[in-house]
Amino acid sequence: MPQYKVYGYGEKTNRQRKRIYYAYDEKEAREKALHDETIPETIEMLPEESATDRQISYARSLGKNIDENYTKREASDIISRVVDHDEPACEEIKEIADYFKVEYSQYANEYSLFNSVHNILIQSDKKENVCSWFLSRVYHKLFSNHSGKSKPPWDPTISEIASEIAQDESVYRSICRYEGDELVFFGEKTFEDGWVHTGGSIQTKAYKRAKELLKNYFPELNQSTKKQKNNNSSKYNLDNERQKDQPNKTYNKKSLDFLLISGVILLLIFIIANC
Repeated sequence: MPQYKVYGYGEKTNRQRKRIYYAYDEKEAREKALHDETIPETIEMLPEESATDRQISYARSLGKNIDENYTKREASDIISRVVDHDEPACEEIKEIADYFKVEYSQYANEYSLFNSVHNILIQSDKKENVCSWFLSRVYHKLFSNHSGKSKPPWDPTISEIASEIAQDESVYRSICRYEGDELVFFGEKTFEDGWVHTGGSIQTKAYKRAKELLKNYFPELNQSTKKQKNNNSSKYNLDNERQKDQPNKTYNKKSLDFLLISGVILLLIFIIANC
């Protein structure tokens, strides 16, 4: 998180003061100064720490040509992308991070930013924010087959449901047991590389309760689930038809092989007989 140097004077003492605060932006730095009974006059953002020699050396060994002009955070993200096989953070999670004032670099990665958002929200102990964040991810899972269909944590209905869930301590604890990167997706998912990756569990108390409430508040989710079941049923029927056809294909192939071998044998007998 950035550091801000605040020059001002004491609210009660009227003496000159210089304070340094960690803050998301200048506005938050001002609020912290006022809370500290310091009247700000000027606020200066301090430069971030440069990448360490060790980071630079390691990144270069991974094929990433960085130098001291990169910050420690940027270097860390660049290294993680290679070592952890992470992907660049999508615009959706960046927008959520901005909303919750979670800092990230221009090289932010998908899984690491999910972890940052999740951890910072839990540490803030603002239960409704944690619940709205979780609900938006479950909604995303339920509507995952509908491109562009998503509800951010600040959606009014999501916030309303979050207020209800936050009152259930057992559900809240269940949410907190998730890791941030488990909320990228739930269940199992097969990626383009052919590997099957496992995301967050859909068997927890938190997930089941979130799913139940979301379907009550958003009727379209019921249609989405029904459509998905129909698609799965159609796929199952198609697979069955293919399996029914398979024995016939196997039988026909064996018949052709038998006729071919028989023909060769008869030809050899004819040649030998006429020698």
